[in-house]
Amino acid sequence: CYTPWFKDDETLFLYAPDGFNGLSSEERGSICNGIGASSGLSRLVPDTIWGLYVGIVGDIHDYSYWLGGTDEDREIADAVFYRNLLVLIITHGGILEPLRIWRARKYYLALRVGGWAHFNFKSNG
Repeated sequence: CYTPWFKDDETLFLYAPDGFNGLSSEERGSICNGIGASSGLSRLVPDTIWGLYVGIVGDIHDYSYWLGGTDEDREIADAVFYRNLLVLIITHGGILEPLRIWRARKYYLALRVGGWAHFNFKSNG
């Protein structure tokens, strides 16, 4: 279940799985690594999109993948990742917004194509 998670103030919220907000810094450090995977070439993907820090969105997504589940759970995790990126980008605004939205779409499409290798798939039983 995803619930609103407020970042910094009550005006900007991101969706995060239940339990994310309760992670200790040690737990978060062992599960989450921002944008990109912890191994392979995608580990080189920066935590910024055209200068805007978006690493928290990657952390939320990492936690979702760590929790795992079914194909449908993975699809939801990827959709929430994209939604959270767009919220950060649009809230920040500015002249780079269109370029950031374009890059966010590329990140989302890359997840849909290659993210399966990092998802913790679990059986329905």
